[in-house]
Amino acid sequence: RGFARIVLDKPTFLLPDDRFVLRDFTHHRDHGRTIAGGRVLAIDGRRIRPAAAALESLSRLTSAEPSTRLVESVRRCQSKGIHAGQLAFLHSLSTSDARQIADEQTQAGHLVVSDAVDSPLYLHVDVISQLESSVLRQLEAHHRESPEELGLPKESLRTRVPGVSSIVLELAIRRLEGRGLISRDETRVATQRVAGEAEKRRRSPLYRELAERLRQSGATPPKLEELARAVGQSAAKVQGTLRLLIQDGVITRVSDDFHYHNDYLADLELRLRDHLAAKTEITASELKELTGASRKYTIPLGEYFDNRRVTIRVGDVRRLRGEK
Repeated sequence: RGFARIVLDKPTFLLPDDRFVLRDFTHHRDHGRTIAGGRVLAIDGRRIRPAAAALESLSRLTSAEPSTRLVESVRRCQSKGIHAGQLAFLHSLSTSDARQIADEQTQAGHLVVSDAVDSPLYLHVDVISQLESSVLRQLEAHHRESPEELGLPKESLRTRVPGVSSIVLELAIRRLEGRGLISRDETRVATQRVAGEAEKRRRSPLYRELAERLRQSGATPPKLEELARAVGQSAAKVQGTLRLLIQDGVITRVSDDFHYHNDYLADLELRLRDHLAAKTEITASELKELTGASRKYTIPLGEYFDNRRVTIRVGDVRRLRGEK
């Protein structure tokens, strides 16, 4: 007696716990020779390394306890997870019975479950723990590579943890956040250490000074190097604080050179809309008059409103988007 991995050359419908017989028809086409028989334990065809781990997994699938077999099925799904309906199919249970067992094992700490009410996704606790460790490693690596950035964009984190669905990644992030290991906002994720550094920067005089200088500069903000000289700080430190001001919705990076205070941009948008409501279109020279700034500033400002879908450029003029 023992375990065997059987590879079939044609699709065959089998479920765990089905009985099977292997027969050899090489020498006797009409009545083959029985080679072996047994019980199906798993149909995922997954190779588990090392061999000792594979034997442990298969041994759990032979358990007389339905809960032990079900938990092992969840483990074998790795980071893909599995729904109660799929567990029911694999173990010849009703969906309600499969969900009850899975929920009991979740309460016991063997499984974790996503927030989805209609179709929750179950994962083994060992698998989600490995994913959490991977997320922390990727965040720490990003912080080492880009110390001036206050966190990693969520989409970038997804590319750093490939093969994991957004539902499963969100589950890992939520668990880490609940234990106080990471912090996040609408767009970025950071370790608690980096989040704490960001909070210190928010309370720093530099944060307030940069915000005030950009607010007062209105249509003609200074470039990064000019800002750094004005406040007596390195360009890297100023750039990191500017990113935090952007993240907090205080300023906007309109071009590579210029950051504008959002109060000014909101006021300019109102005046621009009033102008276009009265005159239908605005020329480059009229935009210069509206802002009181040179083309160095009005060109990126015009492109900013185009990109925000406030205006659309038609030849040499701009009009409200949607207006003919």
